[in-house]
Amino acid sequence: MSFSALGQTKKKDALKEKIAKDVCNCISDSNVDLNNGVAVEEKLAECLMAAIVANEAKITKTMDLDFEDQKQIESFVKDIALTVGVKCPKIFMNMIGKKMDDDEKYVFNIEATIEEVEENDFVIFLVKDAEGNLHRLIWLEEFDNDEELEGDAESLKGKELKIEYEERKYYNPKTKKYTKVKVIQDIEVE
Repeated sequence: MSFSALGQTKKKDALKEKIAKDVCNCISDSNVDLNNGVAVEEKLAECLMAAIVANEAKITKTMDLDFEDQKQIESFVKDIALTVGVKCPKIFMNMIGKKMDDDEKYVFNIEATIEEVEENDFVIFLVKDAEGNLHRLIWLEEFDNDEELEGDAESLKGKELKIEYEERKYYNPKTKKYTKVKVIQDIEVE
């Protein structure tokens, strides 16, 4: 790679970082409810478009982007959205859950390794994600490939999995409070 190409790449990266920072600041400065994933998603789109319009001349020059080419624009917007996710992860965390229906249920996705399996009335998996965070996930109901695991949940110990789960609240009579539980919706062995 030549020095001029390297310099151009640095300029492109710097511009992406600036636009992502503008988007993060726009969302942070707004009064959007960060607990409302749909509202955050709408604000992200609004702030993203405002930052692109504000930097259109620089984008055209530095990125060699044709604003008439829909595919180029979509690719650029996806690239900026990923940069926003890195720049302001707390805001972006509300985007991870997919809204399932109007009663505010979200499905989350993690890639994790099974550390422990507890089999009592229900199967509970203690999993560790890539960042080293531990999650307790409960197998409470049927999901697509659960028959492959029936009677053999222990065999998953130490394996890497893709797991979809919903967070739900259940009343715990021992603590006399509602407890948040991560209920498995799907497991895919990698």
